[in-house]
Amino acid sequence: MAARVTDWGLAVLVASLVASGGPTLFAGSTGDTWVFVAHDVLGIGILLLLAVKLRRVGARVFAPARWDRRTIYGVVGTVLAGLALVSGLLWANGVTPDVAGYSLLSVHDALGVALVLGVAAHMVARAKPLRRRDLAHRRQFLAMG
Repeated sequence: MAARVTDWGLAVLVASLVASGGPTLFAGSTGDTWVFVAHDVLGIGILLLLAVKLRRVGARVFAPARWDRRTIYGVVGTVLAGLALVSGLLWANGVTPDVAGYSLLSVHDALGVALVLGVAAHMVARAKPLRRRDLAHRRQFLAMG
C-alpha cells in the first residue's frame, strides 16, 4: 500500500471515529446498536492501518537518533491513538476505574479529542497530498480493505 494512502486512510479513520463517537454518547436504545458497531469497526480499522504504518516507519520511530524535528508529531499521534484504543476497549469490556476523578469513558473522549489535534499537527508537519497514481490501481483499495 502506498505510504500516502496509509497516511490519508488514518486521517479519514480518525475523522470517522470522531463522527461515530459523538453519537454513542446519546445512543441508548437497542435500535442504536449500529452506532457502537460502526465505532468498533472503525477502531479495529485504525488499529490495523496503524500496524501497517508502524511497519513502514518503525525503524525510524524506534531509533530516536534517526528522528528529525517533525518525528515527534507522529510519535505523539501514535501514543494518543494507542491510549484511545486501549481506553475504549477497556471501557467497552466493563473496566470502569476513575482516572484522576474522571470516568474511563471521559478519558477516552478526551484522548479522542487530543488525537484529532495530534493528527492535525502531524498532517501540517508531514502530510503530502494524494497523487493520481496513489489511487490508480485497485490493489491499493484491496490492500486497504
